[in-house]
Amino acid sequence: MFVESLTLGAFGGAIELAIAYFGVDLLVAYGPASFARLQEVSIDWTTIAFVLVCSVGFSVLIGLIPVLRYARPRPLEQARGDSQSSRQRRAQDVLVVIQVAVAGVLLVASGLMIHTFQNLQSVRPGFEPPEHIQTVRPSISPGEVAEPERVVQMQIDLLQRLATIPGVERAAFATGMPLDREFQPRIAVAVEGQSPEGQVAPARLVKIASPGLFAVQGTPLLLGRDFTWDDVHGQRAVAIVSEGLAKETWGQPSAAIGKRIRVGRNGAWSEVVGVAGDVHETGDQEQAPALVYLRAGLEASARPGNPPSAYRSVVFAMRTSRAGNSTLVREIGEAVHAVNPNLPLSRVRTLQDIFKSSLAQTFFTLLLLGIAGAIALLLGIIGIYGVLAYAAGQRRREVSIRLALGAEQHLIKTMFVRYGLLLAGIGSATGLVFAVALSRWMKSLVFGIHPLDPVTYAVAIATMLATASAASYMPAHRAASVDPMAALRND
Repeated sequence: MFVESLTLGAFGGAIELAIAYFGVDLLVAYGPASFARLQEVSIDWTTIAFVLVCSVGFSVLIGLIPVLRYARPRPLEQARGDSQSSRQRRAQDVLVVIQVAVAGVLLVASGLMIHTFQNLQSVRPGFEPPEHIQTVRPSISPGEVAEPERVVQMQIDLLQRLATIPGVERAAFATGMPLDREFQPRIAVAVEGQSPEGQVAPARLVKIASPGLFAVQGTPLLLGRDFTWDDVHGQRAVAIVSEGLAKETWGQPSAAIGKRIRVGRNGAWSEVVGVAGDVHETGDQEQAPALVYLRAGLEASARPGNPPSAYRSVVFAMRTSRAGNSTLVREIGEAVHAVNPNLPLSRVRTLQDIFKSSLAQTFFTLLLLGIAGAIALLLGIIGIYGVLAYAAGQRRREVSIRLALGAEQHLIKTMFVRYGLLLAGIGSATGLVFAVALSRWMKSLVFGIHPLDPVTYAVAIATMLATASAASYMPAHRAASVDPMAALRND
């Protein structure tokens, strides 16, 4: 029995490694690019050693149980064979309950992630349609262009060139696009008449934007006006705020028009000239942040006597039906290099690519939880089937006598199916208790749904009971179909 256990463990470990080898290839091929060092994931000798230690090691531990129990003859225990059989069945029942409980926890987690993914897809992110917005980020280094005035003029020239590309409807630029987490600075924003002197104002997301950015993004301008080129060339101190910031600060969006805000501790006071719709800048799974837009162009220095400055790294956005087309990308490069052949191009991608990348981690988590839940559910089904098949074999004489005395087959089937459902019910209840206890760790992953969503828990229970019924029926049908006379003669 010890050798049998060790052999099964070794073969199981070999099969695990074979499945894992192909699974890692799928993981690397379809995993999100945002996962750090995902391409370096592989099966090395450490992984192989870990799998062998687990499979062979646990096989040794399991194999030692019959060795320790039956190595020496124990007449008293052998005389109580029924008692041993009942203890063995109880041990099997406990293992099945644990398997079902683990499957229940993973099924609940998978259900919550499915609801989260559906909720994320229904969110209006504040920009649309992302598949028609092409972006590119040429960076103007100080070594290439030193004067801030020339930097601003070059950005305007680049914008004009990009706007003339065939198929481009509108073009604009900003310091960052939605969901572009690397270019989302948060700066203290003071409100005139509300921010006490000497206290640090709350940090807000701040962007520098050219005229027309909202039209390119598809972000609605709810009140007031957009930036104009007169604002840029005249270096007017104007700003646009998001709807959420306007409600939080002044109670209603209309009250924001005409108010003044100051970005940074020593920044100039800027007049609010417009209120834009909220944009989920940090991801659909997070609340739209309070956002301040400042006009593009030269920025006066906070220190008297210092020359003005300009943002050198901005992203250009173009609304076009040709977004993502390789020919368009080539034409964008030609337009940029026509202004300055030394400008490097980076992050040439559509807003849809950025949007998909923001959902990649949620989808990947859903995929992994789904795979783990399916495997755990399969193990639970195998466990229930194995226990009932063993029980049917052990009770074959009893079943034969029942059938010989006139018991109906459906009653025999019901007896075994009820036993399987009892194990599944106990396991499901145990799993739900653990799922509730672990729900606080799911809060950071779910969106638009409570971690204790009753529908998700009910579906998980129904799934477990339905699969348990299917797993129980086959051994129950086999037990009820036995020929009682032939079985009794064999006994």
